Amino acid sequence: MPPLFVWSLNLLLAAGSPCPQDLAVVKDLLRQWQRPDLDPLAVVEQDKDGCVINLVLDQQNLRGTLPESLSQLQHLRGLSLTHNQLSGRIPEAWATLTNLETLFLDYNQLTGPLPQHFPPRLRGLFLDHNQIRGPLSPGISNLGELVNVTLSANQLSGEVPGRWASPHLQGLFLSKNTFSGAIPPELGFLTGLRNLYLDNNHLTGSLPLSLTQLRELRDLRVSHNQLVGGIPSTFATLPLLHTFEIEGNPGLCFAPPFSSQPWYQAQQRCR
Repeated sequence: MPPLFVWSLNLLLAAGSPCPQDLAVVKDLLRQWQRPDLDPLAVVEQDKDGCVINLVLDQQNLRGTLPESLSQLQHLRGLSLTHNQLSGRIPEAWATLTNLETLFLDYNQLTGPLPQHFPPRLRGLFLDHNQIRGPLSPGISNLGELVNVTLSANQLSGEVPGRWASPHLQGLFLSKNTFSGAIPPELGFLTGLRNLYLDNNHLTGSLPLSLTQLRELRDLRVSHNQLVGGIPSTFATLPLLHTFEIEGNPGLCFAPPFSSQPWYQAQQRCR
C-alpha cells in the first residue's frame, strides 16, 4: 500500500472527515478492475473535506463489471470510465449517487437492459458504443436536469420516447440502434434542443411538422431509416440549422425551395 495513500487515509480518519472511507473504496475498485498498480490519489479529485468528487479512469484497460460498491462514494459529481473493457449491467444501486452530474461509460462492453432509475441530478449521460439492449428506460427520460444524453451505437429497441422531463435538454443522440415506430411529435416541445440524432434506426412515418418549432436546432440527422413523405417547407425557417441529413430514406427528398439552405444536398433533391 503506497505510503502517501496510508498517510492520506489516516489524516482523513483523524480529522473526522464525513467520508473517511472514500479512498479505500477507490482502492478496492481498482483491485476489482485489475489495476491495483494505480494510485487512488492520482485518479480522483477531492473536496476540502477529503470526499471524492471526481473519479477519472479513461483508457486504463479496466476489466470486469461495474460494482454496486461505487455507490458508497456519495459525494461523487463526475465519473468517467470511457474506453475500457468493462462489461455487464449498470447497477440499479448507482441511482443513489444523488450528487452525480456527469456519467461517462462510453466505449466499453456494457450489456443488458438499462436500469430503471438513474442519479437524479444527471446533466450528462454518455453510454454510446456499448452493447446495451432493450428499451430506453423512463429512468432516463424522467431526469429533470439532463442536458445531453448519448446512447448511440448500442442495441436499444422500441419506440423513441416523446416526453422528456428536462427543460434543459440540448443533445439527444440515439443513432445506430434499432428504434422503431414514428418520430414522436412531442420532440417539438424540447425548445432548447440543438442536436437530434435519430439516424440508422428503423423509424417509419413522416417527419413531424412540430420539429420546425426547434429554433435552437443546429444538427438534425434522420438518415438511413424508413421515413416517407414530404419535408415541410418550414424547415427552411430554422435559423441555426446547418446539418440536415436524410439520405437512405427512399421516401424523403428535398424540394427546390430548400436549395439555398446550407444543409441542402443536391443528390437528395426531389425528382
